[in-house]
Amino acid sequence: MMKPLAKMAAGNVVGPLTAIVVSPILARNLGVDGRGVYAALTMPILMLGIVGTLGVQDGLAYGIAQRGLSTRNAFRYLWSTLPTASAATMAAAGGIGFLLFHNEPGGVLKSFLILTLALPLQIAYNMAIGVATGAADVKGVNGARIAPAVVRASVVVPLCLATTVSPLTAAAVLILSASVGLGWIRIRCRRGVSVESGSASDFPRASMLKFSMTAFPGVLASVSTARLDQVIGLPLIGARQLGLYAVAVSIAEFPMVLGTAARSALLGMRADSVVGVEGQQLIRRVTGTVAIAAALMGLATWRLVTVVFGRDFTGVVLPALILLGATVVYTVASCLSAALLALGDPSGQSRALLVGAAASVASLVALRSFGATGASLASAFGYLVTAVMCFMVLRKDHGFSLRGAVLPNRADVSWGAHSVVRMVSLGRLHGGTT
Repeated sequence: MMKPLAKMAAGNVVGPLTAIVVSPILARNLGVDGRGVYAALTMPILMLGIVGTLGVQDGLAYGIAQRGLSTRNAFRYLWSTLPTASAATMAAAGGIGFLLFHNEPGGVLKSFLILTLALPLQIAYNMAIGVATGAADVKGVNGARIAPAVVRASVVVPLCLATTVSPLTAAAVLILSASVGLGWIRIRCRRGVSVESGSASDFPRASMLKFSMTAFPGVLASVSTARLDQVIGLPLIGARQLGLYAVAVSIAEFPMVLGTAARSALLGMRADSVVGVEGQQLIRRVTGTVAIAAALMGLATWRLVTVVFGRDFTGVVLPALILLGATVVYTVASCLSAALLALGDPSGQSRALLVGAAASVASLVALRSFGATGASLASAFGYLVTAVMCFMVLRKDHGFSLRGAVLPNRADVSWGAHSVVRMVSLGRLHGGTT
């Protein structure tokens, strides 16, 4: 399982790697306030693109991995539900946009309403990732994440170097790039490349609907915990503090790639493997690796933020360090929530994520006077509550133990040391040959 996980993580890391190049250039081009407006425009669309799946993304992944649903029929279900999901989401987006931006100057509301036209694309893209995840199609998932990131970088960087980019233009490039990822997964399924899971009869539509609707509150809460801070950040902490916080989030996303890959891997595993040695070992080793990566990123952030982003972004350092520590907790929470879905317990996941989301939002409101730092602390608290709630459900209903799921053992330490030695040896070998 660690080898496929490494391949999936390699695909996930392309986004943060391109962000290392794009984020400083974009931040310098937009300025602190413009970077805040860009975050305020994009985050609601990205969030609604996930919420708008109405839980179908997780339902498709579960149906393929656990119930023998074919990718062909999964896509049929995707297209049949897309019009209704899109109409409901776009209607909700109009109301959300008015509440958030009607008092904001500079045509922010108009820009947001223009971007809502791309919501059907975002919803279809996220549903398609659910198809590839359930089929354990590593190349499909990786391609769906790599291609949009490369497109964004190849478009945004030349634009920023050639002219002054508006927040709307930058947001449109980010959102529309999802079309490349959607096309990639669709082509793979048409060519029969995706793995068809199981031998059971196709997952009945009624069962799919029931699972998706049960998982939907968890989807809503999960997205709220991860992104609602940036959605409501503009009216709460202002454009400048939101700009600082958004840059801190982009830094903390780099070590998150392993957690995202582990979630996808767990969703593609059989239920007995998730609760067995394989699943718990995966969670332990990913968490330890993320902790080391976060520590290294913290050191780099402390030393290099002003060099990379400019002195206007000095206030990024403390929020970024807080979020890097929170990333370790987020990894645990993400893995445990995925385990609940793989075990066919969407209601348990939903309960845990709803409580975590409520804790995050309440903390953000309470700490809003601390600006970007307060938003970082609120996110960290939300992740912690989610992780604790998920573990409580897993321990009560599925026999998970804290030691087995989180705390490293001697074999994990040995594996980690061996991995480091191997990477160093490969580095020396590469250096010698060049």
